[in-house]
Amino acid sequence: MARAPSPPKSVRRQTLHAAKDHILVQGEVVYAAALLQDAFYGVFRCALSLERPDEFGAEIRFHDHALAIWHVIQSDSSQRAMAMAAVSTLPTKLPLRRAVISLTWANRQAADLAEYRNVIAHNPVMFHGRPSGKRIVWIPTFGGEGARPSHRARLALIQGLRFWQMLRDDLIDLGAYVRAVTQQVRRVDVERGGAELGGVPKSWPRRPRLRLSSRIQEIKRTLGRANPPSTRSTPRKPSRG
Repeated sequence: MARAPSPPKSVRRQTLHAAKDHILVQGEVVYAAALLQDAFYGVFRCALSLERPDEFGAEIRFHDHALAIWHVIQSDSSQRAMAMAAVSTLPTKLPLRRAVISLTWANRQAADLAEYRNVIAHNPVMFHGRPSGKRIVWIPTFGGEGARPSHRARLALIQGLRFWQMLRDDLIDLGAYVRAVTQQVRRVDVERGGAELGGVPKSWPRRPRLRLSSRIQEIKRTLGRANPPSTRSTPRKPSRG
């Protein structure tokens, strides 16, 4: 099969220039989501290292062990669930209840934000024509011809780049929060042995105010009204009269 001819370099440059704002925020969202996922790896490694006295730090010694287990799982959501299981089921007398409550909340928020990270990560920037007087203006938007129906439905409710910029910021803030909570877990572990963890405040971090929380719930409600759950009734069994 003959290869399709490549567009001229000038056309490619013009296309990239026209789509640069979309491409930039697309990369920023993927970057921010990776930071958040890495923060949950920190939770997992910390949980595996608690109450293990070590001259150089148990997390350093157990890093490769935790990493090998972490990458047995390929799903981001399953990795986060594994981190939560590791920290919440640990047989310990350390006061971890506050950490578990904080991280459980963070994991729920991460799941909501991840849906939109997937939308932007798996859809290219395409151009759609809009009439402007006697001309057609080509507008960059997310969503290719092969977009999943669920992604297309969400994209139809999101206009402009502001939503995606707020998604980036929420992912970054949530990742910072997870890291701060993990630092408190480390502090509690160190103080159990009568030492102090330098540079770590004794106060627990406040939950970040996520910008997209209400908007995501609004989109859920809108899509739920558009696609109500099936109400198929269970067929009756024939009587044996």
